[in-house]
Amino acid sequence: MRVARMHKAVTVMLLKAEAAVIARNPDFGMQGQDYINRIDYEAGTVRCAGKEYPLTDTGFPTVDPACPARMTAREQSILDEMVRAFRESERLQRHIQFLYARGGLYKIINGNLLYHGAVPMTPDGRFAAEEFEGRQYAGRALFDYCDRRARQGYFSPENSAARRSGQDFLWYLWCGAGSPVFGRSAMTTFERLYIADAATHVERKNPYYTHIERAETAERILREFGLFEAGSHIINGHVPVRAIEGESPVKGGGRLVVIDGGFCRAYHQRTGIAGYTLVFNSRGLALRTHQPFESTEKAIREDEDIDSRSEYIYLSPRRVLVRDTDEGRARQAMISDLRKLVDAYQNGLLRQPGLENAAAPGTFGVV
Repeated sequence: MRVARMHKAVTVMLLKAEAAVIARNPDFGMQGQDYINRIDYEAGTVRCAGKEYPLTDTGFPTVDPACPARMTAREQSILDEMVRAFRESERLQRHIQFLYARGGLYKIINGNLLYHGAVPMTPDGRFAAEEFEGRQYAGRALFDYCDRRARQGYFSPENSAARRSGQDFLWYLWCGAGSPVFGRSAMTTFERLYIADAATHVERKNPYYTHIERAETAERILREFGLFEAGSHIINGHVPVRAIEGESPVKGGGRLVVIDGGFCRAYHQRTGIAGYTLVFNSRGLALRTHQPFESTEKAIREDEDIDSRSEYIYLSPRRVLVRDTDEGRARQAMISDLRKLVDAYQNGLLRQPGLENAAAPGTFGVV
């Protein structure tokens, strides 16, 4: 019971914080999802998607019906302490710094496009246009905009409006219907906790997940991100593949690979596997499928190892050499720059440091 009460108290704090973010950002299009403000505290009902539903729990001792989204002094104190703990965690800060230094909403590596969620689409297969700050963004432009706003929430000056705006947008990326990271119609946390009607619990996938079965969709996405080579692929995470039901991780006519097969143990019953590992080598792309690992004791007792199956999903028409990779091209550029630098020194275009006062016999010095 104590854990349940703690969970409820934290959930109410979450609902209050979400309502504040929604109020500050009308362009998120999430009006109506600030459920803490949509509750009729006398009737014990909540307005959801234009309908009134009875609440399964009507006890909200930390909510003031006159101003439901206002934090109590104790709640604010707890939130401040949580923020302090996160900011003073050396290990967490290292992880976040690494994430911002190396990560992005998408990455293009060795001619392949990597992203986590979806490229938001309309039901007819066009790139969906999302409007923020008075402008519309779709396709790659939407990813670039989201990446900029996410960085704004971390790098903008402390206590600035820009920093808070960026932090609000990070929350939107987690649960907004137009977020490339989320890829669903809504996050139904409140509905699942407080509304019995299961029809309100549905989180509809973006039409993207239907369209990626077609080769033309994958090719259109690759072109949108400037990738035109036959060996370019989309590496897509986020949605576990239901291999147990016969679903294939390879989609889009072989141009798109979903590698979130569900490493998490909680997904194993839904997927039937323990995830995938995608291997890029000189021959092409190979996908390794892992079977669930039950326990160390069982593996020792029955002399079993983690069972994995490997198959090539793309074979390059010729062996990929180091010089064909991003790292190889970077090294070739460095070698070229070094050669130009050596030539500049040897031809006297650059003076060698430390020789300003030296005079060699027979040159410009006095003999």
